[in-house]
Amino acid sequence: MTVRLRPIARLGNRASGHGGSLSVAGSRFAWFNTLERRADDGSTKVIGPSGLNADARDRLSAPRPSLAGLALAKLGLGLGLDGVVNVLIWVTGSLTILSAVAYFWGWLRHMMSYEPAPPEPQPRRRSRAERASRSEVQTP
Repeated sequence: MTVRLRPIARLGNRASGHGGSLSVAGSRFAWFNTLERRADDGSTKVIGPSGLNADARDRLSAPRPSLAGLALAKLGLGLGLDGVVNVLIWVTGSLTILSAVAYFWGWLRHMMSYEPAPPEPQPRRRSRAERASRSEVQTP
């Protein structure tokens, strides 16, 4: 039976009245003092962090590694990557906006290519000669 733990996060500074609270993934702003414990059978229970073993406590509150190591290189090695980080922030933002524009443009082209169904064919009008010949055939 697998048990999943989900911290119920709170934002802001931790108040002194929240003893036993832990940070969420090493964050300075997000913390938790309650968890949802969910089993495979769907049963849930809200527990406090005091009910966790050391391994589960470390998994939930330990800081996560930064992507591409830029923050570690900046802080730990003192490489002075502030300019590179700022450029990468702008590149990421620009590519995100460009992706949204491309998606919207593709959606707009798709919606403009919509063609309504052709109108239903109208019944063919018969000429007087056809109607007369039919009426002669049908009478005995």
